[in-house]
Amino acid sequence: MTPPLYLSRPALRVPTTILNNDDVKARVAAHFTGDEAQWPLVELGMELIFGASQSAHRHKDQDPDARHAERAAAVAWDCLETHGLTPEEVDLVLYAGIGRDYLEPATAMEVAARLGIERAQGMDVLSACAGQLMAVMTACALMRADEGIRAGLVCSAELMKEHVVYRLNGVDELAKHGAGLTLGDASAAWLITRTPPRGGGLRVLGVESRSLPQHWALSTTPLHGRFTAHSSEMLRVLSGEESLLSGLVGRLGWPLDSVKQVLMHQPGEAMHRRVAELAGLGPDQAINVHGQYGNTGSVSVATAAWEYLKRSPPKDGDRLVLIALGAGMTGVVIAGEWVSGAEAP
Repeated sequence: MTPPLYLSRPALRVPTTILNNDDVKARVAAHFTGDEAQWPLVELGMELIFGASQSAHRHKDQDPDARHAERAAAVAWDCLETHGLTPEEVDLVLYAGIGRDYLEPATAMEVAARLGIERAQGMDVLSACAGQLMAVMTACALMRADEGIRAGLVCSAELMKEHVVYRLNGVDELAKHGAGLTLGDASAAWLITRTPPRGGGLRVLGVESRSLPQHWALSTTPLHGRFTAHSSEMLRVLSGEESLLSGLVGRLGWPLDSVKQVLMHQPGEAMHRRVAELAGLGPDQAINVHGQYGNTGSVSVATAAWEYLKRSPPKDGDRLVLIALGAGMTGVVIAGEWVSGAEAP
């Protein structure tokens, strides 16, 4: 029998500055250099985007010199302290953020160094908004292959800069760049362990990933460009695909109504509702925190998990499923049952 692996509660950090929709419109207005006659249409378009996504707030880092590895290392410290591990007990460090400050070396190397880890396997696992769950899946695979890895750390930070999000110079740009107006900043970290972590964790029972590379261009962020997302086309593609979630739950032999909670990526109300409908989820089976945090990219599932676990402390045996859909298009699903761990001293 394969020894079990456990996924900890996530640690989450968000900036203290919170922008509402009016604040976002003001920032777009400050960057606007287009035809002033188009501004009323741009403003109306933003309101339609906010209405469709049910966007209300997003946290934004105000430090122009903020760095991804620094933010990721800080939340990784939180995660280690919460679960009673020291950096010396971590043998695998995976950075999974969309955002990076350089092309090489791997951001995971700087994170590990900031944690004081001198020897570890480390790499970046990049898969857009599905990055953190893809990294958790990668950590599970590596730990299955190498029994010498005692614990794995997955972390990421998302810091979308002003020019990437708020520079809209005409109504025609809303279809491509408008989704960026709902982006929020955040950082999160998880641990993958061989025994239940302090405070409990998810015993991982199944993982699955699927990609549709023919649709790679539906959402892109160039190295020196703006975030682009064709949201309506992504919804159409999603509607034509068999649900990853239903497939994995079926293979585990779980009735769908036995799943306590599905913790999903949070791109907005329309996408959230469509995924829930495709999976056949009940109204209380998939928490939606987009209105509180916005779309936090690779940290999005962690924001949902952090909020759910805070509001609804799980019981032993509760079945939880994590699912992320990212540009590529790539989907990742992780399913497991909650197991109590040792209490904090």
